[in-house]
Amino acid sequence: MYFTPINLLSASRVVWAGLAIMFLGTWLSFLFLGIGIFSDFLDGTLSRKYKLTSKEGAFIDGFVDKIFFISIFVALFLRLNLPLYYVPLVFLREIFIVLAAIVLFILKVAKKTSFKARWSGKILTIFQFGFLLILMLEKSEIYYPLALAIFVLSIWSVGDYAYSFLKGLKRRA
Repeated sequence: MYFTPINLLSASRVVWAGLAIMFLGTWLSFLFLGIGIFSDFLDGTLSRKYKLTSKEGAFIDGFVDKIFFISIFVALFLRLNLPLYYVPLVFLREIFIVLAAIVLFILKVAKKTSFKARWSGKILTIFQFGFLLILMLEKSEIYYPLALAIFVLSIWSVGDYAYSFLKGLKRRA
């Protein structure tokens, strides 16, 4: 079922992202970013506590996380005139996920495959949200080191998910 209160809480991050972007440069932007980040924590906590986890909910949560992060990052990227090389540094995992989904679709195993959240992905998401906050604060001296940390964590996360996927394929074979 798609329209559960928890899934709607997840989907609300699209609204929070839009409001954060609309009010960039003001304290309201920080407020809306914070509410969006808190909703990400809250939806997962509530779904586990009340045993309301579902494949649909996991998909919605992950998809909305990407919309939230990417939309705010692009707005900040344009506002701050960041160098173009930040894009692959920050979006390595997202690029990999899209490519992996295409491959799984072509191999016709996409419907049989489910990816559960992994700690590597959760840690990376925390760093990505922190990066948005640093960009909003316009602390330019730490943009590059943090973007580099996100890149390294992305490599770890991609490897972790790939290992988990391949291990799952071996179990099914």
